[in-house]
Amino acid sequence: SLIAFVITYCVGIYYQYGAAADLDVATVLLITMLALKFLESNNTRELSIVILLTFVLTLAKFLYTQSLLIAAYMIFLVWF
Repeated sequence: SLIAFVITYCVGIYYQYGAAADLDVATVLLITMLALKFLESNNTRELSIVILLTFVLTLAKFLYTQSLLIAAYMIFLVWF
């Protein structure tokens, strides 16, 4: 069931990163929630939410680096 996935992911994230609350943990939690939302979605409204969350995840890369090459790559990813 989905609750087992949530518990497994949370235990795995805690085992990997500990109790630290930094940018890496936030990105991993966003990826985890996006994957679980994709597993849970069953109509077009929820799939549009998954697409919008994917754009947010793409923008999360700018929290790590803000170079022009990365910006061009992200624009390429969004448009194609």
